[in-house]
Amino acid sequence: MSDEGVDRRTIVVLNKRFEGGRLFSALGHVVLGLGADAVKHDDLWIQEYRDADGIAYPHISYHPVIILKADNGNHLRRFRQELEELGLPFSSFVHTMFEGGTPVQLSTTEKTPSDELDYVAVATFGSSEALRPLTRKFRVYS
Repeated sequence: MSDEGVDRRTIVVLNKRFEGGRLFSALGHVVLGLGADAVKHDDLWIQEYRDADGIAYPHISYHPVIILKADNGNHLRRFRQELEELGLPFSSFVHTMFEGGTPVQLSTTEKTPSDELDYVAVATFGSSEALRPLTRKFRVYS
């Protein structure tokens, strides 16, 4: 492992207008999506921790995972657009992905114009230097 990737991080920004259970679901979806295909596996530096008894705690990120909050979906829409313009990896979750199971969600999303989608969560992975200017407008989720 070189020091080149030490200063990377996963950032998830959540729309504070949605309730906790929905946010946790959206968070899980975007992080899984980001890790599944949007980021090269070797860049993630996935670790296996072991305790003193030899019990393994596998598949934990070396890099920090930072959860931020946005005031509304339009802030997330702009964040996603900035990530796309810069060629940074991202995964996003919108309100049409909540109800009816995956086939219904796919259909509903496909029928909804982009400007009518309410963003719930956006995740990305990259260097602090690249992400800091994009994320400074958000606050740590508490």
